[in-house]
Formats: sequence, structure tokens, C-alpha cells
Amino acid sequence: MSDTLTVPVVNLLKAGVLYQSDAPTVWDQIIAHQAAIGDYLAVLGLHLVIDPAEGYAYARQRDPDTRDDGASVPRLVTRHRLSFAVSLM
Repeated sequence: MSDTLTVPVVNLLKAGVLYQSDAPTVWDQIIAHQAAIGDYLAVLGLHLVIDPAEGYAYARQRDPDTRDDGASVPRLVTRHRLSFAVSLM
């Protein structure tokens, strides 16, 4: 992976949601190289989601059904159900 892709990919994986207002230079790199970043994240089983109107981007795990070769991909982050009280906070 080239150095121009390293910074935006690491920021996407580290931050979760990357906002245009928080990191304008990284945002510009994501927009400029979105196809290459999307291809790289696809190898990891992730999908690049960009909303230019709202100014945010994030990497989301692909559904297990979308894998081309039929192999199941383990979840990178485990899901935990929140209680009602916690979800209100």
C-alpha cells in the first residue's frame, strides 16, 4: 500500500467515523483515492461508506453473504446488546 493510502486507511480504522471538519486533509485524501481505499478495505472484509453531503466516512464490515468465494468472514468487532437504560444515555 502506498503512503498516500496509509494515512486515510489508518485513520478510518482507528477513528471509526472520520468527519470532514475534524481532519480536512485526510478527508481530501479519502475523496481523491476512494476507489483504491475501497479495494484495500474489501480485502479485509470491509466496505467504505462515504457521505459527502454530511461530510463523514467510515469502514463497515461487509455482510457474510456478499463474499464472492462463499467463505464466511469472522466479525472484527463483537456486537453487544445494550440495555434500555444504557441505550437512552
